[in-house]
Amino acid sequence: MSVILNKIDGKTVCGKVVTNFGRFLGADEYLVVNKEIREDDQQMAMMELSIPGGCEFDVVSPETYAKICKDNDYFGNKTIVVFRYLSDVVKAVEAGATVKKLNCCGIYASEDPNATVYNKNLVLGAEDVKELRKLADHGVELVFQPTVQETEVALSAIVQY
Repeated sequence: MSVILNKIDGKTVCGKVVTNFGRFLGADEYLVVNKEIREDDQQMAMMELSIPGGCEFDVVSPETYAKICKDNDYFGNKTIVVFRYLSDVVKAVEAGATVKKLNCCGIYASEDPNATVYNKNLVLGAEDVKELRKLADHGVELVFQPTVQETEVALSAIVQY
């Protein structure tokens, strides 16, 4: 097993994740980390329709993801892990999940009315910035890369956290 991409994306398993990153990287498993989606049968069913045939798919809580990391209990050989929110990543990392690098392109909807719009794929409120700092303090390399065709840049070049 190998995690080939850790990505935060409020849209979770969307066209960009599946057709751009997934196809290019040869993913055979998609793992979404978010407790609320796991408990919503309708959202689960809609996501399953987005997954290419032959690929494994599951939605787990951050705590369950930490256990999967510890046990190396993945189904695929090339897994893309998609976190819905920064808080999902923080919870998973604090519970013991291994996240070496995180693509932070896909943070869209901060509830902070004073959120800063860095671009259409990155909108951060004050709490989001605090969570980025927590992740950086845990040794997570934070990057920004909208598509595989675009150059990856350090998130710190865009956002002060």
